[in-house]
Amino acid sequence: MRIEIRRPPAGGRASVIQQIEKRLGLALHRFRNRVSSIDLFFEDTNGPRGGPHFRCRAIARVKGLKQVFVEGREGQFDSLVDQLAKRLREVVARRLERRRFGRPRVAFDGQPEHRAS
Repeated sequence: MRIEIRRPPAGGRASVIQQIEKRLGLALHRFRNRVSSIDLFFEDTNGPRGGPHFRCRAIARVKGLKQVFVEGREGQFDSLVDQLAKRLREVVARRLERRRFGRPRVAFDGQPEHRAS
């Protein structure tokens, strides 16, 4: 799995980049053979005014699926990376499950419909 960080925060320090790669690697370890690459785009939303507020957009390329887009916003950088990793894991898992089993059918009363096998 290739992780490319575009516009890295904090000037692209090696420790920050390693933290991002480690967290995403752990979160997506289950899908390591399916996820070919992840592109991350970081942005400091406060700009030159200062103050901690970050946004990140992630694009994951998963074999057999369309691209997966996830966005996160947080005041603390560590929280942003954790949030993004969690969302990516959840979205990739859900999309792969839907591809494998299809969407569950829901009856009008909101309860899952039971199909006869």
